[in-house]
Amino acid sequence: MKNNVKESLKPIHSEGRIGQIVVLDKVGVSADDQLHQFEQPHLFRIISKEGEGWDTVYKLESLASGKKITLGKYDSSYFYDASEWAYDMRDEKERQKKKVSEKIEDLKGKIAMLTDILTKQGNRVIVVSDEEEIKFMKKIGIIN
Repeated sequence: MKNNVKESLKPIHSEGRIGQIVVLDKVGVSADDQLHQFEQPHLFRIISKEGEGWDTVYKLESLASGKKITLGKYDSSYFYDASEWAYDMRDEKERQKKKVSEKIEDLKGKIAMLTDILTKQGNRVIVVSDEEEIKFMKKIGIIN
C-alpha cells in the first residue's frame, strides 16, 4: 500500500487526460498545502495539461466547489482515475465484508466448542436467539 491505497490502483502521473475525472483520497497533506482545503475523497476534473512525464502540470477544477488548482510535478501521484478508484473501493468493501463474515463463522465455531465443553461440565449455557443475531448482523451491515 502507498498513501493507504492499493498498489493495483495507479496514480495518473503524466497519463491524465483533459476532461478526465480524478479523485484525491487518503492523502495526508500539511495545513499549508493547497490540497488541505479539500475534504477527502474529493473529485476533480482535469481542465488543462502541460508538459510530459514528471514535468506534467495539471490544472484541476473541483466538482464540488468549482475551485481551480494547479498541480506541480509530484502532486499528480496523489490522484487516481475516479472510475478505477470507485471499482477498487467497491472491491475493498466486498473484501472487508468477506473478512468479517469469516471472522463471525470462526467465532461461532469457538462458541459452539465452548458451549459443548461448558455443558459437559454441567453448566447451563444461554445463547442469543437467531432473531437477535440477525438484528445485530443487520445493524453492523453484514446483511441487508
